[in-house]
Amino acid sequence: MCIRDRLMREKFDTIVFKAPVLQKFKLLAEVSKAIIAIRDKEETRGGEIAELVYLIYSGFSEKICLFKREGITLSSMLMEFLDYANVVLRSYRNTNELVSSVIRYLNYRLRKRS
Repeated sequence: MCIRDRLMREKFDTIVFKAPVLQKFKLLAEVSKAIIAIRDKEETRGGEIAELVYLIYSGFSEKICLFKREGITLSSMLMEFLDYANVVLRSYRNTNELVSSVIRYLNYRLRKRS
């Protein structure tokens, strides 16, 4: 038993169970006001796309905004899927534009939900 589990048991009479990654991911999505994904480089293997698809299938498409750097191509299948699920898609040219776009998006998004 690891130290954290022992402390939880001794101090709080609680047993810690490790949840599967997808269960943790879904819980984070449930408590989030907005989900922002950023596709900045094509050198990744596309894990963020798999995560987006999982979130969309789990019913969180209304919370998702995908920011992608201009010049990065998304497959036509992915575009079809994002359009079908009404996912917000934004482009940016540089880090400063990304930061201001994310702040603006969150400002209006969180204001609507309050």
